[in-house]
Amino acid sequence: MGGGDDGGAGERRTKMAVIARSLEREFEGHGFALLVFDKTPRDGRVSYASNCGRGDMLEAMRRLIAAHGAAAATALSAADRGMLADLARRAAAHPVDRRLFQHPVHGPEALRASASLRVTVAGLTVAFSHDLTPTSWEPVRHLSVGAPDGSRPDPAMLRAIAREFGMEGCRFQPPPPPHGGEALHAFRPLGEAPAAAVAAAAPATRPRWTN
Repeated sequence: MGGGDDGGAGERRTKMAVIARSLEREFEGHGFALLVFDKTPRDGRVSYASNCGRGDMLEAMRRLIAAHGAAAATALSAADRGMLADLARRAAAHPVDRRLFQHPVHGPEALRASASLRVTVAGLTVAFSHDLTPTSWEPVRHLSVGAPDGSRPDPAMLRAIAREFGMEGCRFQPPPPPHGGEALHAFRPLGEAPAAAVAAAAPATRPRWTN
């Protein structure tokens, strides 16, 4: 048995020892590990009890983490969601100005505005804007997600990110030529309700890009 040495450590160990003896009877012939930890960690310490050697217990824990690692990797943290919510607010406050498309001299200004609407979460670069699609200049939500190494983002992570912007069900696609790039992009008309069923199919025509 191991763990922290705070004031309640002795009492906690006594209780854990009682439970461990019961577990050993119920799971005779099997190894077990009982972990007790603070819900709000202070220094990362965890109290544990096991009927196996420390090495065997840690190996079992490594197998457990490996089995669940893929699922954990697709979960957004509270901090990630906060950054995405802030990005959505900034995009709503600074929609793309149609004049930036009509007057090429403002191109650098448009690029600077686009660069400010970008964050990195869970190792992915996420950009979001209230964009316009020529030639009708229809206002759309425009979400792009890309990995630094050019790999395709995990589909579950794409869905999790899309939910944060009310873009459930949107189909992500690579940018049309000649733009290229590795990021995947999704579009949704600004006035369209964020319902997955409405946007399950891809748009009939892809938006044309101008910058």
